[in-house]
Amino acid sequence: MNKERIIKQQARESLRGNLLVLLSGVVLTTALIFGIYYLFFLILTCFGAADAETEQVVSGMEPVCFAALCGCAVISFALSPLINGFMKAAANAAVTKNCEITDYFYFFSGARYLKTVALNLILTLITSLISSPVRMFTTVWKYMGNELLPAAEVALSVVSVILTVIVAMLFAHYPLCAYALDDSRGLGYYAFALIGFSFKNFGKLLRLTLSFAGWILLCFFVVPALYVVPYMETAFLNSARWLLAFK
Repeated sequence: MNKERIIKQQARESLRGNLLVLLSGVVLTTALIFGIYYLFFLILTCFGAADAETEQVVSGMEPVCFAALCGCAVISFALSPLINGFMKAAANAAVTKNCEITDYFYFFSGARYLKTVALNLILTLITSLISSPVRMFTTVWKYMGNELLPAAEVALSVVSVILTVIVAMLFAHYPLCAYALDDSRGLGYYAFALIGFSFKNFGKLLRLTLSFAGWILLCFFVVPALYVVPYMETAFLNSARWLLAFK
């Protein structure tokens, strides 16, 4: 039995009695993401900065769009510890075989909250800056009045998504897993000290991710995602737990 199969088997065992709690986390975080997304367009619509039907920004209203974007970004980071809480619940399921709804609010207490928001902000900036060249090229190219062939635009979009995923796997995955497993270390450890570790173990993470290919394809039908996301997250935390030697 290969390592990926063992990790996934352990994850399935961890889901017993914990699946409902983790499902609530999927629903909560999904509602948070879509809620902020629609809040952004609601603000634009209320100020007449976007067309209600096409959701396109009205020419000359870019400052309003920028202000709304900044406001929603602040809200996103302020509530982002909920996502860390979901990872904490998955970590507890993997390690102790028990997680609670209260795990989602674990990172909302005092100094831990500020540390969590700071970590999320740093990791977002790192991954965004490193994965931005393709998006920047497309934006600048169009700003200069040039047109992209439909096939080229699709290809660049695919490359941008793949690059973003790879960068997130290299610079954000293990730091966030480590933080969910044990948040007692300094901020610098999670934000920067694990970069070398992430590169060293990228192949293992990639193999584990690809082993979920069939499950990921099932998410096209939406409903299976309610099981797949907790399953994958628990497997990722279980794998990170052994690699990082967090017992």
